[in-house]
Amino acid sequence: MINQNKLFSIPGGIALLACLLAGCTNVPASADQADRQKASVSAVKALLPDLQVGMTAELIRQQLGDPAEIRPMESTVGKAEVWVYNIERVVDTTQVVTGTVNIPAFALNTTGALNYIPEPVYSMADKKADITLSLLLIDGKLVAQNSVAREHLEYK
Repeated sequence: MINQNKLFSIPGGIALLACLLAGCTNVPASADQADRQKASVSAVKALLPDLQVGMTAELIRQQLGDPAEIRPMESTVGKAEVWVYNIERVVDTTQVVTGTVNIPAFALNTTGALNYIPEPVYSMADKKADITLSLLLIDGKLVAQNSVAREHLEYK
């Protein structure tokens, strides 16, 4: 007869828990991929203008031009507005596989038949960042900012 108290021992329970948690981690596939993600995020941040809290609406307009949209907000502390800018910038240029072409190749077999090997065809593409920059202004001064970036490829 099996002693049910011994079925779930502490070391066995810890090992089981470790195995279950190992499947729940979000680790990049490679260190190179993680480095590329960090570089991409820092490249997008570098594209944003250097705005400081307290800047006047006039200084912001000098740096960025007129906003795409101005959203008035209700506020008890003064006149509040959210200025929205849509910024598109090239982050990187890369080669992308856009198709394949069959290259004739001889097989090492007894028939000597001609085989074909698919080879990738590369095209150049710009990796672009579409950035939505939202600025909160109260009484004509910058109080806070937020940005959302989406990356996409544009083929040349």
